[in-house]
Amino acid sequence: MNIVHAALLGALQGFSKVLPMLAGIPVSAVTGYLGGAFLLQFVRQRGMSAFVWYRVITGGVVIAAIMPGFKG
Repeated sequence: MNIVHAALLGALQGFSKVLPMLAGIPVSAVTGYLGGAFLLQFVRQRGMSAFVWYRVITGGVVIAAIMPGFKG
């Protein structure tokens, strides 16, 4: 194996470690955009009350889950 071949092989191995991140960036951008667009449309049509109740209930569940183990 010559030096050029070894260098190319090392670069490809390094690229295979970065490839999932390079693929994940545009995928997360697209899903974030679509999720945001959906939520804005939902709020325009139905108002904020669903989100308010969701946050209140979720906050209550989180507090109830944390409090038994809280030693303060």
